Amino acid sequence: MKNEVVERLRASKQRAESENYQAGFSAGKDWAERDAEAADLDRLEVLKAQRDADVTCGWQDYFDPTDAIHLDSLADRLYMDIRSSDDDSPRSNARDFWKRAVGDDREAEYHLANPDFLRGFAEGALEVWREVQGQL
Repeated sequence: MKNEVVERLRASKQRAESENYQAGFSAGKDWAERDAEAADLDRLEVLKAQRDADVTCGWQDYFDPTDAIHLDSLADRLYMDIRSSDDDSPRSNARDFWKRAVGDDREAEYHLANPDFLRGFAEGALEVWREVQGQL
């Protein structure tokens, strides 16, 4: 009985992770197609390349909410890495950015606290960037 419960809950957790990732991927693609600047997408690509090359703190680790480098929320951190670091008001600008990118309802708040959604967002935006950057 206990093994059945574990298997059922494991499947439920994996399903939720996948759904959150897919929602983020779609939102990231939409943002890249609708609002992103070339510089935003270029910085995101550089961030991913740097993380992919870092054996101690890779791309997956970037989205780990228990990672000690995340002094702010993951959404704020991702915003600051996408936008230039000389931003005068990162928190209020991050709120405005995410409001435009994913909305400002309860579901958006949930998504912005979800590492799978945020990784999906970044990877969806990067897919659009990779499709078009050679044409610029």
